[in-house]
Amino acid sequence: MMLKNYNFSKKESRLYMSYMHVTFASLLIGGLMGLLQTLSRSGQFQLPFGINYYTILTVHGVILGLVMTTFFIIGFQFALMEKQSASLKNSKNGHGSRSGQCSSVQLWLQLRF
Repeated sequence: MMLKNYNFSKKESRLYMSYMHVTFASLLIGGLMGLLQTLSRSGQFQLPFGINYYTILTVHGVILGLVMTTFFIIGFQFALMEKQSASLKNSKNGHGSRSGQCSSVQLWLQLRF
């Protein structure tokens, strides 16, 4: 059963979009690290003291492989769970869930650590 015209509240929308903002910011940082990695490897750009090619390679991989995908998956999952729980609340015998309360705590913990 799909709920056709369900709109998230302003608070929920802000929370879910904050996950997407972190996702796009990490995509930008990871992309810039990839560009810097390419320019460094080709010899067109000299990295500052203490930073070498493998440091940039590690940052690029961790940001794109872990940070971006984790925040995207979790934000998308919370949005889907909230929409599904609203659908269950409107059905005859559904119970729904309280994913919105936990998701703001989880976002704070992820950004903190």
